[in-house]
Amino acid sequence: MIRIEKDSWKTDAAERFDPAVNRKARITSAIGYIMFFVPLIMHPESKFARYHANQSMLLFIWMTLGLMLAAGIPYIGLILLLPMLIFGILFGLRGIVLALSCKAKHVPVIGKLVIIEYEQFYSLDY
Repeated sequence: MIRIEKDSWKTDAAERFDPAVNRKARITSAIGYIMFFVPLIMHPESKFARYHANQSMLLFIWMTLGLMLAAGIPYIGLILLLPMLIFGILFGLRGIVLALSCKAKHVPVIGKLVIIEYEQFYSLDY
């Protein structure tokens, strides 16, 4: 079930998670921005890892749909293609930096959607 959060994309949501998120969870959360399923496999019970898996999955879906749409529109699609790529790369790098620094901020515009539930889990980082 998809739901929308009420937080601003500038708000750091890290206070919801265990403050002692271990180094492995931070690294796998950062890797999750390259392959979104890695945090779900490595740390399935960690709220922090699930949060970043959700954000990276949203970014992946946004980029996939945007690039497919841009590729399907003649002429205008080429103009839309470059901003979509820049958006995806910049916010992917932003997510990696935030995950490594133990912060949790939404991806602008799409980050309030929740596809992978992370609030219901207790943080059992190990």
